[in-house]
Amino acid sequence: MKKAIQIIVFSIFLFHTSNVLAVLMSASLKVDNRVTYQKVVGFGSFGFSPQWTANLSSADIDLMWGQASNQMGYNIMRVPIYSDSTTWVNSLATIKRAKQNGAIVFGTPWSAPAKYKSNNSTVGGYVLEQYYPAYANWLEAFVQYLRKNGTDIDIISIQNEPDFLPSYASTIWDAAQFNKFISNNRSTISCRLMAPESLAFRRSITDSILNNADACSKLDIIGGHLYGGMAGLDYPLARLKNKEVWMTEFLLNNPDNQTNMVWSDVFPFIKSVNTCMIANMQAYVHYAAKRYYGMMGDGTYGTVNGAITKRGYAFSQFAKYVTGKTRIKHKLNDPAHGLFASAYQSSTADTVVVMLINESTNSYEMNLDLPFKTIKYQTVVTSTSKDRVATTTNLTVSTSFPTITLLPSSVSTLIFYKAADLDEPWAAEVDSSFFRDNFSYNVGYNVVPSGWYTQYNGGVRYEGPYTWGTRLQYFRPESVLAAGLYIRSNSSTVGTATYGTVSGKGLYLQPGKFRLTYSAVGWYGPQRVVCSVRNSSYTVLKSKTCNVTDSIHGEVSWQYDLNAVTTDTLDFDLTSAGYYQLNWEVPYYAPYAIAGNCEVLFGNILLASRPIIQALGKTAENGSITSKMYYNLQGFKRSSAFEGINIVRTTFSDGSVKMTKEWIKY
Repeated sequence: MKKAIQIIVFSIFLFHTSNVLAVLMSASLKVDNRVTYQKVVGFGSFGFSPQWTANLSSADIDLMWGQASNQMGYNIMRVPIYSDSTTWVNSLATIKRAKQNGAIVFGTPWSAPAKYKSNNSTVGGYVLEQYYPAYANWLEAFVQYLRKNGTDIDIISIQNEPDFLPSYASTIWDAAQFNKFISNNRSTISCRLMAPESLAFRRSITDSILNNADACSKLDIIGGHLYGGMAGLDYPLARLKNKEVWMTEFLLNNPDNQTNMVWSDVFPFIKSVNTCMIANMQAYVHYAAKRYYGMMGDGTYGTVNGAITKRGYAFSQFAKYVTGKTRIKHKLNDPAHGLFASAYQSSTADTVVVMLINESTNSYEMNLDLPFKTIKYQTVVTSTSKDRVATTTNLTVSTSFPTITLLPSSVSTLIFYKAADLDEPWAAEVDSSFFRDNFSYNVGYNVVPSGWYTQYNGGVRYEGPYTWGTRLQYFRPESVLAAGLYIRSNSSTVGTATYGTVSGKGLYLQPGKFRLTYSAVGWYGPQRVVCSVRNSSYTVLKSKTCNVTDSIHGEVSWQYDLNAVTTDTLDFDLTSAGYYQLNWEVPYYAPYAIAGNCEVLFGNILLASRPIIQALGKTAENGSITSKMYYNLQGFKRSSAFEGINIVRTTFSDGSVKMTKEWIKY
């Protein structure tokens, strides 16, 4: 007991000494390795040859792609394949040095040789079908040139941004052209093949390739760029077809702000990396490695030539500690919404890595729930005053519930090492849901999602693309409401959205007690939304009006963190089995109308069994509840309530604590 008191006092001392200038926020993170996602191939950027103004020296390449403790640990390099083959020699030394550091190298052409193209120019035009074999031979010639000169390349991409026509070297390809080229000429190229490196991960191209059995079987990697935004980046079709998805180019540069010299500009970049990982991508490749907006400064806009930038250090934490690991499920509870997270584990499952981005100016007390016990962990931090600084912490006892302090405005990597199994294995999670829709399976903006029936301006809309009116809008995937279905009403028509009426998408339910939960936000200003459940005859069985207090002021952007939302529940009972419908509508209410419309976005829909909670002990509540902790009958702490008998420790606002038994059944 005496030892425990000493530990508590020491923790309080740390709090007072390290967080004097920052408010201490509280958050929790559960890491669940029972659910696994993609294996991460790696991270990197463009390696330019001497003809680029920010040339990479051997020392630059070693510092960035080297794997020693004092190096950055990037493991992927993208190189240009110039249309003039006589200039390939300029890339040779760069590629050799990268390969000596163990890098995966892939080459991308901006333009085919002009003689193969429709306009006989390296700018614009398309490759004539009669020259497909010659173009494939030209790509293979680059592979063979490197091999004959003592190095190699791992992947060839067919084209850079085939859906973009700039004023510099470029070539246009459509889906049909890709399918023909891949199907008929893939065998010519003797390394892995990537396509299409779309400007904006446009699925009109990639869906066509993946749904073409022959072309799909011959393609290894789907590559794409982020310039169209980060909405709906997850790509279930690619996973279904067993294809890797790589983000192969993105840059955020603002020379007016001297980007990398302004610390806050690190966050949009590093959050984009985290977003791609959450979207199940295997790799993230930045544009220029050495540039004022890159991983290494080039001497312009306040950067130091050859010195690693803040972006470079933060990105290095992904490269050094996430590469080769498998992403696993994480559940972040952060009421202040200042954090972004992702979690990974080693192939042997004895190491867990947690990436935590604290964009806020507050410190955080982070309570973790790990899938094993640990007695040692490492923390690596990049902040305004730290450049990938690593510290090791040894605990006095092993635990699966360590508490970590996160510095304000920082990028932190937490590496936990397994000391022992849990005293009691996690019980299987109870999924009592009957229907859920967070719209994550829908891609991009401006569609009515699958299974939904909507009414807008007196007309009916089913699944499909729409450029205005009722449709999906996306925000940052880490947002509380990452995607919402937009509906609106005016004085003459009521906007509604219904699930359960579309053929083949019916909602069949057995008798029982149900709870429908959803989140909503106003478009401009506060709004009202009515949620209801109806039977197959369209009779309303139960409805509830929610006063939506928050709004997005018309802001729609993949950079927008939509966290201020209103969440409401509708409890209802069903006495007979049958088909039912869930309905949302925005009643027209003149005081809330903006430009004649009442507008709402809603999402995060969950229909589940309503938990039956029966207190088995008498509880005298003293003020409002501030926290609850759950234990099983053996006294082991659980991260949340579970089905069966729970020992519940409730703390009230007056400081009193009550212990009760509660029986919970779903």
